[in-house]
Amino acid sequence: MFAGDSTMRNLFFSFAEFLGEAPIRNNTAMRHSDQILERRRCKGTLHFLWRPYISDLVATAENATIAGAPLVLTAGLWDALHVRNLSAYSERLQQLRRALASRPAAAVWVTTTAMNDDGLKLPTKREHMAEAKVAAYRNMQVDLLH
Repeated sequence: MFAGDSTMRNLFFSFAEFLGEAPIRNNTAMRHSDQILERRRCKGTLHFLWRPYISDLVATAENATIAGAPLVLTAGLWDALHVRNLSAYSERLQQLRRALASRPAAAVWVTTTAMNDDGLKLPTKREHMAEAKVAAYRNMQVDLLH
């Protein structure tokens, strides 16, 4: 089970392709939605949960109905862009760490990637998702989750 933002959605699609599947990557109608991919080559499904905020991931990690499923997760970019509160992010990361520690299944955290500032076209993204700001979120992830 994959949970997170667009970075995680891309990882979900890449993993499906690695397994020999052909997911539809550019479905803009499903861009900010949960997605399920039924495996053709073997029985089973892959799940992507659109959970772009760290608070969403805390709720996901605490969800008892999926506690037995391995999780691959990430968040940070939407918090940087929309919430803009490093203290709250740090508190939620600590909650997430506790929630993941109490789950019976494995969890893998994918650290937020570096930003290409030149690729940020919208003024709000240039202001709030620039590498200098995202690095602060990434550094918290490394400090608290590793």
